[in-house]
Amino acid sequence: SLLLGLFIVGPLLSLVESGLTNLVLAALQLPYGIGGIVYGGGIQLLCAVGMHHTITPIIVSLYTQTGVDYINPLGSAAIAGQLGAGLAMVMLQKNRVQRGKMIPALIPALFGISEPVMYGLNFPKIKPFLMGCVGGAAGGAFAGVIQLAAKGTGASMLPGMLLYLDGGLFPYLMVLAISVGVAYVGTYLLMRKEPAEA
Repeated sequence: SLLLGLFIVGPLLSLVESGLTNLVLAALQLPYGIGGIVYGGGIQLLCAVGMHHTITPIIVSLYTQTGVDYINPLGSAAIAGQLGAGLAMVMLQKNRVQRGKMIPALIPALFGISEPVMYGLNFPKIKPFLMGCVGGAAGGAFAGVIQLAAKGTGASMLPGMLLYLDGGLFPYLMVLAISVGVAYVGTYLLMRKEPAEA
């Protein structure tokens, strides 16, 4: 079984990984930010079921091929979208005690961890989660159109700013602002008539 793994399974999986990497790279280079829309809008669906780390080998492979990380700004856009939707849910909450309980779910998203805001505030009502995905798609579209890429990998949101200090910081902040803004406005408009309790 060791020989089977070394000489058959290993090379086959290497071919699959290489093929997936080339497919993702081609998708990210589609015009009009289409790849960014798909990734920025869809990665939180994988995150919701705990499958978002399956993308990591592709990210590493892309980084070794290109020397930059095109997926980083898209992932940050997706997290920023969930942050924007969660922020709208907090602002819609009239009960000060409940609002105070909701705010801590926002803080981890600033550091690239979307699960607390996603599961705690957005997912229970579904519409905020979907608007967070729309916000991520909007930011991802912008990142895709301008072909924004990080000079390293691993950090997102505020810590991710360190990966863009070579002149890409302002576009990166624009991606985050677009994602937060679109998700916030969309969630606010959809949820303003509904109770915002988490």
